[in-house]
Amino acid sequence: MRILDSNIIIYATQSSYSYLFPLLRDPNNYISEITKLEVLGFHGFDNTSKQMMESLFKRLHIIPIDSAIINKATELRQRRKMSIGDAIWCNNCNIWF
Repeated sequence: MRILDSNIIIYATQSSYSYLFPLLRDPNNYISEITKLEVLGFHGFDNTSKQMMESLFKRLHIIPIDSAIINKATELRQRRKMSIGDAIWCNNCNIWF
């Protein structure tokens, strides 16, 4: 199982990073709900890209965010300067600083 960061998903839609696109089709890859929020909230998508992302999210496994994940992500952010998305990602990957 791999948990994909929002940047990987966004870059995979760009022609210069097309080599990343197979990651989006791998059924063993996951995203968190926060990643979905970050990606769909990206201001640079046109309507075609947005529709492609929405279709993609219907196929990927999405990890729900519960209070235990939020609590651990809060602890991570208190110890290190990191974004909410990265704290959730580190939490889901069991990466502790």
